[in-house]
Amino acid sequence: MPFRPIREAMSALSLLVIADDLPDGAALEQSAALERHLDRARFAVTTVVLANHCDDLTTKDRRSLNDSESPAPSPRPPAPVQKSDRWPVDPRALWKLRRLVAERRPDVVLTIGESASFYGAAAAKLAGCRRVVACWPDVEFDYVATGKAKLGRWLARRCERIVLASEAERDAAIAHGWPEDRIAVVPMAVTPLRRTMSRGDVFAKLGIAAASPVIGVVSPWLPRHRVKEAIWAFDLIRVVRGDVRMIVVGKGRQRAELELFCDQQACQGAIHFVDPDGLPPEWLAHCDMIWSLDPALRVSYATLVAAASGVPLVAVDTPGHRSFLSHGETGMLVPISVRPAAPQATLELLNDATLRRRIGELSGQRTAERHGEASVVAAFAAALQTGGSPTESALRP
Repeated sequence: MPFRPIREAMSALSLLVIADDLPDGAALEQSAALERHLDRARFAVTTVVLANHCDDLTTKDRRSLNDSESPAPSPRPPAPVQKSDRWPVDPRALWKLRRLVAERRPDVVLTIGESASFYGAAAAKLAGCRRVVACWPDVEFDYVATGKAKLGRWLARRCERIVLASEAERDAAIAHGWPEDRIAVVPMAVTPLRRTMSRGDVFAKLGIAAASPVIGVVSPWLPRHRVKEAIWAFDLIRVVRGDVRMIVVGKGRQRAELELFCDQQACQGAIHFVDPDGLPPEWLAHCDMIWSLDPALRVSYATLVAAASGVPLVAVDTPGHRSFLSHGETGMLVPISVRPAAPQATLELLNDATLRRRIGELSGQRTAERHGEASVVAAFAAALQTGGSPTESALRP
């Protein structure tokens, strides 16, 4: 069955959003922001989740997606598509998405996340959908790419629009031959965390006293993300400040190695390894600062949430971090080649409460301005409508 022709400007644009079920919830948050703020007279939004395991979606997640869905050809919202990691590419997930696109016949397919950009773009092309917008495809060009990553980048370059999260990502993509005229920069939509619990209650599970300074690290537990470097730097801090604790939140195959490395340091017992759902969602807002020592080009969603919540950041000086941090004003940027730099910047913040508070307040203000949902959704609307401009008319009144 052929796809519907592109509607007139005043007609609702049928939009199928395929979002990754990422551990930090970034893709789901972006899709939920689109559903909340896009004008339903101009966009009919349907969301499908590409999940590693369907049981990972909580009842709350399912309900929020179902309640906010716009009218679709089918009276029932699409169920999450389960993707297995046992193979480099799961053909069953790809076939289910292709069938879903063929049944829904959307005007535009929007993929959010690296896996969704691969599976969603491939499924849309196989189903005959010509308008595909790839949001957050893999742009970590400094690392050796797998066959899946290379194919995902090949598909992204052939999408109608490519949405990247920062100017640093855009510059890197253009330098590697991506079409400049099809790239749009749209920051991640971020909502500041609300403190509803006391600090003591949030960290009680870990046995951390309310008065103890806490450093937070959110990162996958893989070698390239430099979690071991964070442990080494924290060990230096403990020599000077024995009351500091560090919480490392994430998942990955390197956990046993990291715990063994931690046990060999003097800081053992002061570092807590926690799964992403092991603490209340607002725990980041109760930290004294957040470390982002990962040299990845794309800044993590958790880092942006912490900045929007007024938590000072100590980050390595990379193009991604420079795109939203100003050294000494909204955070502390440290050279990646100078190993003691992060502990020195951290001690400076720990010993100066006034500086820590000023940086946190300014960081929260600027992050909220740049990553506010209304402005981000307006920019998304411009990317979805070729030749458009981000205006408030694209938002729900």
